[in-house]
Amino acid sequence: GNDGTNTLAHITNDGAGYYSFTLTAANVNRLGRMKLAFVGAAHGTVFHEIEVVPAMVYDSQVLGTDVLQSDLTQVEGVALSTGPIPTFGIKLRGTAQGGAAGNITLPAAASATDDYYKGDTVLLIGGTGAGQTASVTAYNGTTKVATITPNWLIASPDNTTTLIVIHGVSGLSQSEVTAAMVPALLNTASTDYQAAGSVGLKLHGLGDGIGANVDSVLTDTGTTLDGKLDTLLGADTTYKKNVAVAAFGFYMRDADGAPVTGATVNGFISKDGGAYAALATAAATEIGSTHGAYKNDIAQAEMNADEILLVFTATGAVPTRFKIRTQS
Repeated sequence: GNDGTNTLAHITNDGAGYYSFTLTAANVNRLGRMKLAFVGAAHGTVFHEIEVVPAMVYDSQVLGTDVLQSDLTQVEGVALSTGPIPTFGIKLRGTAQGGAAGNITLPAAASATDDYYKGDTVLLIGGTGAGQTASVTAYNGTTKVATITPNWLIASPDNTTTLIVIHGVSGLSQSEVTAAMVPALLNTASTDYQAAGSVGLKLHGLGDGIGANVDSVLTDTGTTLDGKLDTLLGADTTYKKNVAVAAFGFYMRDADGAPVTGATVNGFISKDGGAYAALATAAATEIGSTHGAYKNDIAQAEMNADEILLVFTATGAVPTRFKIRTQS
């Protein structure tokens, strides 16, 4: 019982009748089903069928040491050789050639067909502007320039930006929103999202209306609400009447909301509706040198009132105001 190159080895005993048979690499140098025939003078012919599979299949399905490879040849009848083909939704992966606020130049390997990526989504996954996403509204197959909406918020892509183009997907999941995108979104001018009939336009109008109404009741402050919510919300009502306050802290900002540092800050106080007067400690002390934070002491006599108004002024800064209702 052999094929001329293999020798049977008796592995148990004559009573059990079990034998082992070694197949060499040459014996299995083919794929598919194989039938082995074992012939002996003292017994009938014994047949045994086996299936020879690629090493990758055996390693993945039997040993668990590999994964199966799947080679895409066509999608929806379109051959791979005709152009970029979606693989699990990804139509293109690579490094951008450049970009601007409202577009991106896709890799040289991108499709040469106009509007091939129209309606798809570009996701910036590395380099300049990483973490942003936008929908393609038009594509020039010659220049490789994809026009996108909305415009890039953090930074426009350049030739260091890596990207993927996803087939027919728009928007971000919660997990895809990065920390860097949040302040960029909050600091974007609302005028960028005021197309006729849009939700952005309605929200913008609502915000303007609220701001105007609040501004109308703040005429005594000499300023408006816009950009100064941190000041208005900074009032602390837990101070004790007739008890000095050490290191009363506050921030100084310019008209754009940026910190004002290194300034000479003067403080003024009004008690129970009286005229403003300079604080006993007139000049505030800066806390650090980068955040626009300052502190000022308020004397016991200055805290001897039921309602106290404080204002801090500096050149180049918007006046910072506080209203304190003391507690007995």
